[in-house]
Amino acid sequence: PDSHPIGHMRPLLADAGYITVAELAALPDRKLVHIAGIVTHRQRPPTAGGVCFLSLEDETGLCNIVCSPPVWEANKKVILAHGALRITGSLERSDHGQGAINIVAGRITPLRVEAQPSRVRRRDFR
Repeated sequence: PDSHPIGHMRPLLADAGYITVAELAALPDRKLVHIAGIVTHRQRPPTAGGVCFLSLEDETGLCNIVCSPPVWEANKKVILAHGALRITGSLERSDHGQGAINIVAGRITPLRVEAQPSRVRRRDFR
């Protein structure tokens, strides 16, 4: 965690209300959350009806981000141009709260990091 670029920014992010991916597990379904991290994957499958899926990594793990077609259209320039993002969205738990955690994005803004980790390689639109 200490060597991850987001870990170096954690005090500032925490002060601004951003939580870690690890903290998501303790939160209830539909909770509004603020997270930030490095984009490791971008996917927009033709069978998904215009939905874009992102994987966001912070110093504690990975999180799935779901961007509806209107959110994608409003934010695609930011999503495609920046390797790190700040996301505000609603926590969504599959399987009646027992399964995987996703964040349904509502607001997406760029996050400026001092260095991109060389160990994280983005895999876009496969």
